Amino acid sequence: MIVPITTLQLPCMIDTLNKTIESLPRLFICIDAIDECTPKHRRELLESLRGIVRVTPGARVFLTGRPHINDEIMRCFSKALRIPLSPTYSDIKSYLEMRLGGDSIPNSMEDELRADIMRIVPENISER
Repeated sequence: MIVPITTLQLPCMIDTLNKTIESLPRLFICIDAIDECTPKHRRELLESLRGIVRVTPGARVFLTGRPHINDEIMRCFSKALRIPLSPTYSDIKSYLEMRLGGDSIPNSMEDELRADIMRIVPENISER
């Protein structure tokens, strides 16, 4: 019998995933922006990942997220290697130029506002 994915619950999905991956010599799980999960779902996801790592010795987990969830991650993965990244002034300026250059309504922004954005935002959020 085939069970539609919409009716599967997390424990069933994790069990199926564990059975599928336990024979693999190496497994990499990469999840970007884990901080964007709701706290409830993030906790369930982290606990599920911890379970996978426990039963699959070759599993490696790579997560990205903002610093405010670091404690949650460390509770599940106490030996995690943490690599803090901070955008530079130049990084932020390049990103803003790219985003402002891709505006769907060209020339809709006044030059003064654009100049303020390009000056104020990088100064306030970068670590020069």
